[in-house]
Parts: sequence; structure tokens; C-alpha cells
Amino acid sequence: MTPDQAFAEMVAQGDIALDKLAECAQRWPDKTFIHYGEDGVKLTFAQFADMTDRFAGGLLAAGVKPGEAVSVLTRNSLVSALAMFGIWRAGCLFAPINFNFKGPQLSYQLADTKPAALVTDP
Repeated sequence: MTPDQAFAEMVAQGDIALDKLAECAQRWPDKTFIHYGEDGVKLTFAQFADMTDRFAGGLLAAGVKPGEAVSVLTRNSLVSALAMFGIWRAGCLFAPINFNFKGPQLSYQLADTKPAALVTDP
């Protein structure tokens, strides 16, 4: 199966992760969805869904178009999770980058992916 065929099959089945997040945010808005232990941050389904929607809106407002790649280079798994769902919500391709990449590896990854935007740690 080619990457294009795999993508077509996934799209035909619906956007399962985003659909499930929206469903859970409706059913259990105040239930904890994610607990980021390093900072003690807890986000409910509703909070996480709202933050990812705002992240998606920010990408689109910045000129990123659906279908374009957005790379994420972060050590923070909470930022990565929010970015991943926000990127998907915007209709873009999540293109994570290993935070240990430097020099030629990082240059290659960016040149190969050609992201429309790059998300890094704050």
C-alpha cells in the first residue's frame, strides 16, 4: 500500500481521534483527559478540546493551509499532544521532529518535510 492509498483509506474511515475527542468533550467535559505529571497540569476533555481548537485557529490565521505539514520540535509532551491534535484539527499533517536532531539531521528533516510552520517549546 502506498502512502497515498493509506491516507485515502484513513480519510474514508473518518477522523477517529478528533471525533473521539469531540465526543468525550461533550459526554464528560469536566473529566480529566490528560495529566502532565512534570508540571502537575491537568486538563479536562473540554479544556483540551478548546485548546486544540484555538491552536488550529491560530495556525490557519497565520496562513497555514489544510494539507500542509507542520513540524513539532519540543521536549514537552503536553505541548506536543496539544500541537498534534491542533494540527490535525486544522487539517494539516503532523510532522514531529526528534528533539535530539542537530545540524545535518535537523536540516535534512526540515528540508525533506518542508513544513509551513514549526512549533517549538515556549
